[in-house]
Amino acid sequence: MASLHILDVGHGNCAVLVEKQSAVVIDAGRGRTLLDFLEAHGITEIRYVLVSHADSDHIDGLTSLFAASTKVPIGDLYVNPDRAKNTKRWEILVYTMGENTNSHLEITSKQPSKLRFADIDIEILAPAQQWAALGRDLRGNRLRPNTLSAVIRLIKDRRPLILLAADIDQLVVDEWLRTGRNVEADTLVFPHHGGRPGRGDPVVFARQLCELVRPNTIIFSIGRTARFLNPRPDIVSAIRSALPQARILCTQLSVNCATSIPVGHPDHLSGEPALGKFEKVCCAGTISVDFTQPLSNIKPDHGAHRLWLRGNVPKALCMKIGR
Repeated sequence: MASLHILDVGHGNCAVLVEKQSAVVIDAGRGRTLLDFLEAHGITEIRYVLVSHADSDHIDGLTSLFAASTKVPIGDLYVNPDRAKNTKRWEILVYTMGENTNSHLEITSKQPSKLRFADIDIEILAPAQQWAALGRDLRGNRLRPNTLSAVIRLIKDRRPLILLAADIDQLVVDEWLRTGRNVEADTLVFPHHGGRPGRGDPVVFARQLCELVRPNTIIFSIGRTARFLNPRPDIVSAIRSALPQARILCTQLSVNCATSIPVGHPDHLSGEPALGKFEKVCCAGTISVDFTQPLSNIKPDHGAHRLWLRGNVPKALCMKIGR
């Protein structure tokens, strides 16, 4: 049976869907956490790599992944390109990907539309193929690279388990509202790491997205950095208002929750590799979703995590929610 792991890579995104010794990688944030995770789980094959968009905090780990492909071969790579990314890293990645994988320079709701891994359907909800081709929507709005982020939903037995929303903005939410698109999921990996969504009111964006997805759990993949200060308190407050019973998890401890690093030992953390463990800045660390359970079981354990927060991070934003 498959399980999903939201890796603590600091400020960035990386998720790995695992079944036995095979895996699917969704985005690849910087650092060695991804490689350490693959080694720890004895992964011998990566069936798919899906790259939501070309921002560095989503692609920096790919170069190392390709370098390791002699040991862990990669099947198909689906990458959402951004020709505006005129960076040396992106150029190197473009040339490297063709040497190491069967590459597809498109990922939209039409191509590949849906993939299957073990007993999990991998569904691409956005961007629309027309948006990707034209660079604008039907109303003539020019689409930014973040707007064209690939949104990926995992489904098991017709039950939507998790939605990975990359860096989508208000235009995507507006389109879902206009079309009535069903984007519900048990768990939401919140876009922009809980930062400002590029355009529109961040509070309205957060509330509308929560009302569309209706998750029981919300995950922020963040780094403990004063540069970004994620997740934003107003966004967390909007989530709490829309979904008072939802569980909120951050991979690392936000500066907005604690100005200093707690001294209490984080016994709640799983044994999975996590970047924040080295500097003792994990909050939930690497987050694992076990799909073998009738209802998805999420680690770290809810009770143990809250107990640690009460003793070490009394002003944690997530502790203000209903349960």
